Amino acid sequence: MLQKDLEIKLPFSQVCRQLGVGYESFRKTFKKIVDISPTEYRVQSRINVAKSPLLESDKSIKQTAYELGFPDSYSFSAQFKRYVGVSPTVYRHPLTSV
Repeated sequence: MLQKDLEIKLPFSQVCRQLGVGYESFRKTFKKIVDISPTEYRVQSRINVAKSPLLESDKSIKQTAYELGFPDSYSFSAQFKRYVGVSPTVYRHPLTSV
């Protein structure tokens, strides 16, 4: 469920209703099994999906951010750097950005 529709904000209350559990129970169990919160998992999944278009297409960083549901390219770039270790620009052009 958390891997689907990454471009939209997923209401965890909806997930919990489908699973028949309360949010706190879901969050704690998820974190215990996956070692990160459901929210972090969604962000990491969106970042991982962004890697291919950055390397394999001419889409702008802004367009990639928009397609994955980030509010703007700045938010996307900050999250990308947090999880990948480099900005989307450096990731796309590692040799020219050094």
